[in-house]
Amino acid sequence: MRTLLPAIGLLAACASGAEPPAGIRVRDSAGISIVENTRPLAPDSIAFRVDSVPVLEIGGSSDSHGEFGRVAGVARLRGGTIVVADGNNNELRLFDSTGAWLRSVGHKGGGPGEFQQLGILFRLGPDSLGTFDFNLRRVSVFGADGRLGRELTFPQGLDAGFPIVIGVLGNDLLVQTQMFSQSQQSGPQRDTVPVFRYPRWLPPVVPLGRFPGSEIYKSVQRNSAGLISSTMTTMMPFGKAPTMATAAGRLQVGTGDRQEIAAYDTAGTLVRLTRWTGLPQPVTDADIAAIKRERLEGFGPGAEVMRDRVRGILEDMTFPSTKPAYEGFVAAVDGRLWVRQYDQPAPSRPVRYDVFDPQGQWLGHVTFPPRFALHEAGPDYVLGVWSDADDVERVRLYHLNPSPQ
Repeated sequence: MRTLLPAIGLLAACASGAEPPAGIRVRDSAGISIVENTRPLAPDSIAFRVDSVPVLEIGGSSDSHGEFGRVAGVARLRGGTIVVADGNNNELRLFDSTGAWLRSVGHKGGGPGEFQQLGILFRLGPDSLGTFDFNLRRVSVFGADGRLGRELTFPQGLDAGFPIVIGVLGNDLLVQTQMFSQSQQSGPQRDTVPVFRYPRWLPPVVPLGRFPGSEIYKSVQRNSAGLISSTMTTMMPFGKAPTMATAAGRLQVGTGDRQEIAAYDTAGTLVRLTRWTGLPQPVTDADIAAIKRERLEGFGPGAEVMRDRVRGILEDMTFPSTKPAYEGFVAAVDGRLWVRQYDQPAPSRPVRYDVFDPQGQWLGHVTFPPRFALHEAGPDYVLGVWSDADDVERVRLYHLNPSPQ
């Protein structure tokens, strides 16, 4: 596989004062490296091409082990084993490199290695994985054979919020705390979320910083005496939301406000801003109509009161004029960042990711079939979940073909 831009080459060019490759400008501002990309490095803007047929697909057969529900994460271990975190069944399923089922680990429960709400799967190394259970507030570590290694349960009251695991940075565990708005007013709101570091996975925690949280919409109803009778909180349609991951020895943070991702060191100091050009996408009347249909069509018989409440909220809401700059990103095994272009609400369109190397160089974009969600990327492969029109999930492994120079 070709090397689009050797890291040492970019650093040497900046240090010597030589011009970096066309389409990128690197400057220093008060100790912060600012990487500004005006165009991708690849001449045709395509970083990689994906085969029309996946190398491997798991699911959609008569084998019950391939029936997934609410996949929380997918990972590929060094020996080729693929691990699928099935959220509905609260278990990890291990498959060999051909897609054959090997074993399942865990089930619903509260004991060691068990789950009540398996919600996150994250990589710890080439042969080990971590999980996070939302209900149990617990991190569990598993080896390549599925054996349980260690567990860590977060105490109640962590900065008065709900812990969500980001990943590992060096030997430390990073956790963000999802805050719940205490506002008693209706309208759009956006709180900040703190991030903590568990040195060597042990308390006490070390605050790393606070970052913009998700944009929400809160509806507060009051009775004739002016007292609150009910509240309802929903994610803001076309609202911005943070994405946090660890890559290249840094905490990578994106807020969706602009084409920018910030990198912080283990002390919480901002060390780099990666920026790229892009025009804001307007929120159209068709987009708003589609979101309203999507939010309302899930209510069945007996839920008419709730549906009418949600309809009223949507009718009263003032929608953003533009969409987020991107939908989120995935930190790849090799340190690259795969940034998903915002495409809601358009599930029938191809999915596109912009790829950045560990130094912030914009390599180009990659296009996947509609309804594909990337979970993991390596030097020459990507692994994710594809959903059909009936929302049946299948795990897919694609080979990456470098764009010719």
